[in-house]
Amino acid sequence: MVAPINFSKDNLSQLLEPALRDLVSGGEYGARVFIVDDHYQSVEVADVLTSISLDPWLAPNIYHADVFDCDDFVMYLRTKFAMWARTSGLSSPLALGFILTVHHAFNFCVDASYKLNLINTQSEARSFTNKPAEYAAFLEWRDGNPIQLIYV
Repeated sequence: MVAPINFSKDNLSQLLEPALRDLVSGGEYGARVFIVDDHYQSVEVADVLTSISLDPWLAPNIYHADVFDCDDFVMYLRTKFAMWARTSGLSSPLALGFILTVHHAFNFCVDASYKLNLINTQSEARSFTNKPAEYAAFLEWRDGNPIQLIYV
């Protein structure tokens, strides 16, 4: 088990901005990013992927277009981790958030090595990447599919 690290809102901002700024709609990065807490605790991508795979609400067959689809998957996972942090008595929330593009939604987490991991929560493959050079392709970024919202 990897020991978690704690970091500030400013530290998280300094990690997210260079990695995602150019993928945000219309150059409006500051208006589309919500880092809502003062401090965060790292969370390992392996733990997130395990949680996704074991949760029946996140099973691929639960997907229902417009009713319980990709945006609902990512918000549910974010809420689930927040509830776990609260009931476990953590002093700060886990660094797990979500990204909404025009056409899809993804979770992300920051691990103890201070890497940003993007996760395709709703896909059957449960794919992820922590390589900045792959972020645009992973998010299927292009004209017409920019990031609309980043929330953590």
